[in-house]
Amino acid sequence: MNPRAAWALALVGATALAGPASRPARAQGTPSPTAPAAFYDARAPMALTLTADFASLRRDRQDDPPWRAATVGFTDSAGAPVTLPARVRARGLWRRRNCEMPPLRLDFARSVVAPTPLAGVNRPKLVQFCQDARRPEQYVLSEFQLYRIYALLTPVSHKARLLRVTYVDSSSRKVRTTRHAFLLEEPQALARRLGGRELDIKGSVSDDLDERTRVVMGVFQYMIGNTDWSSSGLHNVELFAIGAVIYPVAYDFDHSGAVDAHYALPPPQLPIRTVRQRLFRGACGADTTFTEVFEHFRANREAIYALYSDEVGRLMDPGVVRRTLRYFDEFYAILDDPRTARREILDRCAASQ
Repeated sequence: MNPRAAWALALVGATALAGPASRPARAQGTPSPTAPAAFYDARAPMALTLTADFASLRRDRQDDPPWRAATVGFTDSAGAPVTLPARVRARGLWRRRNCEMPPLRLDFARSVVAPTPLAGVNRPKLVQFCQDARRPEQYVLSEFQLYRIYALLTPVSHKARLLRVTYVDSSSRKVRTTRHAFLLEEPQALARRLGGRELDIKGSVSDDLDERTRVVMGVFQYMIGNTDWSSSGLHNVELFAIGAVIYPVAYDFDHSGAVDAHYALPPPQLPIRTVRQRLFRGACGADTTFTEVFEHFRANREAIYALYSDEVGRLMDPGVVRRTLRYFDEFYAILDDPRTARREILDRCAASQ
C-alpha cells in the first residue's frame, strides 16, 4: 500500500471513531482539552531521588534496551518520605552513544502512583543533562522553557514538570549528582487530555492537518530556531486525531537555536550553518491564517518573556536569559515587518510539512 493510501485509511478510521458530534473542532481551530493531571500544572520544581543502576543504563545501546529496576523517592505534603518502585530504560539514539547520562523513560504502575502527587503519570520521558556540568543543565532549563512557551500558544502541546533530581547508584548507594530535569507528558496522556488518539502513521501532507495548529507549530519552530522536525516523517512531531481533525504536536527542542546546545547542528541538507540561523520549514496556509497567528504570537509576547523572570526563569543563568530574549527580539522584529515576514516565512513554506 502506498503512503497516501495508508494515510487515507488512517484518516477515515479517525473520523469513524469520532462520529459527527466532534466535527465543529475544525472551525474552532483547537480542541477544548479536559482537565490535565495536577502533577503537570504545578510550577515549583519537585525534588525527586532516582535510584538505579546507572552504569548498566549507560551501556544499554542496543536497539531495544531492557527495563531496569529503579525507585523514585520524594517527600509528601505532610513531610513524610515516600519511595515508589519503578522501572527505567535508556532511550534516544545519539545521546545513548554520546552522553554521560542517557535520556530515560520511567515506568510506574498506575496503582502505585494513584495516591501520590504522581497520580496519572505512567511512562513519561525524563529529560535530563547529557554531561554532569552546569552548561548542559542550562540546556535542560532552556528546553523546559520552550515547552512552557508552546503551551502558552496552544493547548495542543505536551505539558512538562520541572524536577530537581538526585541520582543515586543502586549498587554503591552513592549520590552521583543532583541536577534539574523534567518529566514530559506522555502521548497517551495528551490524547486523553484532548479527547482523541495518537496516529502513528507517516505520510501526511499539510492539507491533512488542522491549518491553524500546523501554522502555529511552524511559526513556533521558526521562533525557537528549530529545523529538526518533520510532520510527514513523524520526526519530533506526533499526530493526534480529535474528532474528524488531525492535529500535529511538536516535541524535542534541544537542537533549537534557542537552546543552542554545543552539539546541535542543522541537518546538512539545509542552507544554514548554525542552529541560531532561522529557516522556516512549516507548511503553507492561507495568508489570513498566518496574519492571525502572527498576531497571536504578538499578543503573547509579554507572557512569553515573563517566563524568564518567574521562579523557573530565575533558575537560569542570567546571561542565558539575556541571550535567549535577544534571540526572541530578532523573531519579533521579523513579525513586525510585513515584507520581511513574507520573505522569511510565507514565501518559504513547504507543501509537504
